[in-house]
Amino acid sequence: MTTGGVPVAGRRLAMACRPESEELLAGGPVWLAAELRLIEGEPIGLVAGSSRASGRSTEYRCEADGLRDPFADAVEIGGVETTRRLSSAEPVREELLLNQFLTLEDLLTRVPEGATARVDVRCRRRLLVDPPESSGEPPGEPAEAVDEIAVTLRRDDARVREDYLATARTILAGVVDTVRNRLLIELTCARSPLAGDAWQLLTSHPDPVVAGRARQMLP
Repeated sequence: MTTGGVPVAGRRLAMACRPESEELLAGGPVWLAAELRLIEGEPIGLVAGSSRASGRSTEYRCEADGLRDPFADAVEIGGVETTRRLSSAEPVREELLLNQFLTLEDLLTRVPEGATARVDVRCRRRLLVDPPESSGEPPGEPAEAVDEIAVTLRRDDARVREDYLATARTILAGVVDTVRNRLLIELTCARSPLAGDAWQLLTSHPDPVVAGRARQMLP
């Protein structure tokens, strides 16, 4: 967690990140849970945005030695921006798919089957306050919260292939759009040959958009 908090717009905020799962596999999806807490000061509106080009949050950056940003060369085409209320009683909780920020698939060429790798990740979140117009407060300059976490991944290619196949079967079985979209994001951001069988299965999806995406992802 950010030690002592970060000053922003007359308040102090702290951020903590952690993996959502205790078992993480190289080549598989890695979800992080980020929580922002107001340590002191009046409630504020915290800006949260997403990029149309990458589909990821525009407020976060994640860095790790030896891993690249898969969207470093993406051309921004706008996005969606909302405001999330943050108070001492109501922390802001956000999910991050780490594969959208780091080329975790590179570990498949570096870690032997059955071995584990530790990745030290630095998570940065831009803190831009959107005060109500009635307050008369200026927006001010954005601050930044930083948290450093260790992520340990084990290589088990057969398990990852089966997990992705299970994801594809779930999508084929028919799920609500929000769940389907989340699962498709996991598959797309894998950028891994381990997801090939799952994409092949999804070429038979009745929705032409999903089937088309699957064909595009196949080599």
